[in-house]
Amino acid sequence: MVGNTIISEADTICGGLHLGINIGGHLWNWGCEEHPQPGTVGNPGCTAEPDPNEAVPCGSDTCQVWLVVPEGSTLTMKDNSVTGSQVNYFIEGMIINGTFLDENNISMTPRQTDWREADIGCYGIPWGPLDKAAHHPSLPGYVDLIFHCY
Repeated sequence: MVGNTIISEADTICGGLHLGINIGGHLWNWGCEEHPQPGTVGNPGCTAEPDPNEAVPCGSDTCQVWLVVPEGSTLTMKDNSVTGSQVNYFIEGMIINGTFLDENNISMTPRQTDWREADIGCYGIPWGPLDKAAHHPSLPGYVDLIFHCY
């Protein structure tokens, strides 16, 4: 992802969570796939907070999927600009065995929306507009928050 410009003009009263650039195996509904594709990596079964250290190649049963940056590989996010999302840059469900390059990404005026979980919080921790957030993994410069409460 290099050189993208994203401007969110979504309604702040109706429409839920607005994300600018989001990467990873998001844990909405716990990120479970009933019949994962061959080569998919994840945790067998489904839990609210899967452990990335327990990830293995998925079989044919339910699996919580992860985005994996393999050893020797680089995922590049550079020279992007995001304006007006509730979370301008959001990363979740990513295992970094290689390199995640995050350079010169600009975040401007994130803004609150009506998403219920942001107001009441997940497990009692509310949050407002954010420039950068990452959960599984924690990354330098990112706020580590749980966004999925179920």
